[in-house]
Amino acid sequence: MNLTAFYKLLLLPILLVSSDILYAELLKPTEGGEEKEILIVSGKRRLYYNVRPEGLMYAVQGPVRLKFITRYPAMTPGKKARHKFSYDIILNESDTIQVRHKYLRQKGIRSIQHPNHHYTYSGQYTINIPDGQHRVRVLTPENQKYPVLLRAVSKTFELPKGDKKILAPMVHQTSKLVKVGETDIEYFELKNDTPLQIVLKGPNTLRITSRLAFEDWMGDEEAYRLQLREGNDIIGTYFFNTERSNSSSFESDDSIVPSKWRTCEVRLSEGDHIVTVTLLENDRRAFLRFVEFK
Repeated sequence: MNLTAFYKLLLLPILLVSSDILYAELLKPTEGGEEKEILIVSGKRRLYYNVRPEGLMYAVQGPVRLKFITRYPAMTPGKKARHKFSYDIILNESDTIQVRHKYLRQKGIRSIQHPNHHYTYSGQYTINIPDGQHRVRVLTPENQKYPVLLRAVSKTFELPKGDKKILAPMVHQTSKLVKVGETDIEYFELKNDTPLQIVLKGPNTLRITSRLAFEDWMGDEEAYRLQLREGNDIIGTYFFNTERSNSSSFESDDSIVPSKWRTCEVRLSEGDHIVTVTLLENDRRAFLRFVEFK
């Protein structure tokens, strides 16, 4: 399966959202991590690994949230030049995610190894790794001029706590009831061309539970991505692998089968927020449920 994410940003976004992180760890590659680059960012030393076409390999124990932070050498003259770079994430030697970035050069970034080089703003891509042991390979195209600098950070997070409230999107076309045992739960349909927007007031935590709608043409296991934004800022992109649920069904619609549920959570700062959720695949549908935790 080939999934592509393309972000065209002029500046590094200032995010108002963070996860409820319990533990964060900079991962060391199990293969191909010999070339390192130490960058000074805002006065702090940051270790990056050079990603070349032969790639890096990581062994990851799920469930965790895996965040890829990347930069690219900005050697083209001119402050307004935007620098394209890309890399592939391969999960368990099967699913491939193509990540493409386009960023300006960031001032004040200095390399210990190459003090005369310049580097772009950091690109970020996040995937959720399910339970179990997984192999994650990162590769770059052979025709890319410079190696990509990468930090892979593994993050665990606690589930939201406190009073909860079920939320409905501002505008939505269709909702369906998912029958789980004897309980009917309302989900809202999400397509690539019809994002859903949630209005809420922080500080709080927003949990989004999603189910992919399996159609006849789909295989036993499928992947999909949800992208969350606030205004022009990308809160996060969440990658899910899922399969058909054996214990749930769509009420009054046997043409599709709900997948097993997948969740993501974001912590919102104080103030008013409008969170937009987009399904990045245009050939499938997902159904979402929104819960606010105070």
